[in-house]
Amino acid sequence: FRPVLGSFVEGNPMLRSERSYSMEASARWQSSRVSFSSVAYHNRLNGYVYLEKSERTRERDRTQVPIYVNTQTDGVVRGIEMSGTAAVSRVLSIDGNWSVVRGRNRATGEALPLMPADQGRLSVRYSPQQLAWVGTPYVESSVRHVRAKSIASLTEPFADAERNPMGPGVGSTDRYTLLAIGAGGRVGTANPIDIHLAIENLLDTAYRDFLDTLK
Repeated sequence: FRPVLGSFVEGNPMLRSERSYSMEASARWQSSRVSFSSVAYHNRLNGYVYLEKSERTRERDRTQVPIYVNTQTDGVVRGIEMSGTAAVSRVLSIDGNWSVVRGRNRATGEALPLMPADQGRLSVRYSPQQLAWVGTPYVESSVRHVRAKSIASLTEPFADAERNPMGPGVGSTDRYTLLAIGAGGRVGTANPIDIHLAIENLLDTAYRDFLDTLK
């Protein structure tokens, strides 16, 4: 029994080895102050293993609980990742990244389950060489945005929430934006200690990530 899913999970001794055939292309550009990189990939998967909700149930605490089974299909996963950095001055820099992933079941044409949502991050860092007795200090502020994501099908884990929006859990997730701040530096000379402090969700924004197993 998996409490996270609220369901039973069955193994499958008939699963065959999963194989992947991958292609990747990348591009990089750099100047004295600006750098940029981009990676695109295409993975052809034979025997991709995933969890799927079956039509069977099993009793637990006098309640019929669904059974998930490990199954597999042939699929395709492709995506792109981009990142860049710009030095505005000797002490101020900006960097960001963005990633997109798409998965497709080659047998049905449906999306593969549990693919991450599109997301990006932008940050600004102030980092003087010395600040009083702190070496290599920095202060950083960043914003992370994650787009809304829908379940692939009603057999995907956590999809029961689509049938019963008033029940516990979440299937598809809404977009969200998180603001973060951080600071740090090095203290001491003989045995220096690196100190880093960060608040990842400064505004205490309520959100659910699509791949969160406790959603």
